[in-house]
Amino acid sequence: MTDLPTELRDAAGDGSFTHTAFTPATLLVRAADALDDAAEIDDIATAMVEWSTAQARRIDKLCAETEQQRAWLANCHADKARYSAIIDRQRAIIEGRTTPPTDAEIEAHAAAGGKWWVFARWNRGGAEKSANVIHSWAPGVARYLRDGQPDARWWALDASWAPCAWPEVSDGR
Repeated sequence: MTDLPTELRDAAGDGSFTHTAFTPATLLVRAADALDDAAEIDDIATAMVEWSTAQARRIDKLCAETEQQRAWLANCHADKARYSAIIDRQRAIIEGRTTPPTDAEIEAHAAAGGKWWVFARWNRGGAEKSANVIHSWAPGVARYLRDGQPDARWWALDASWAPCAWPEVSDGR
């Protein structure tokens, strides 16, 4: 009887059950309470398992959503880079260049039916700037403006005279 509490061992030792806490009725009540507590503990344990399982499912769902959001965000970054490149190309077309086209760019653009629009001072004395569309004499104008016309601006025009991207030519390397 070493497993029993001290007061229960004493009461059970002489068999009298004279202590009011250990009458058969109170022992039955305590046993019933203990069984109720065990059932309640089982209920609590079951509820905890169900809650933990639900939380695990919720965490799995959140992780999946997070991965989807990461993929979506990666696509957004890729789209941003792509659209930024498009905007940069369009901006370059609109802004033109201050550097005159090279002879290779002029030849490539002429072969595609393109023209050049240049906004520059046409004499070295600082005359007012004017804009001119040039085609056949572009190489000479470009060479002329390469020598000391830092504020000239050039635009490439396509065959329909709309601003377009500058031709891409290799530099022969």
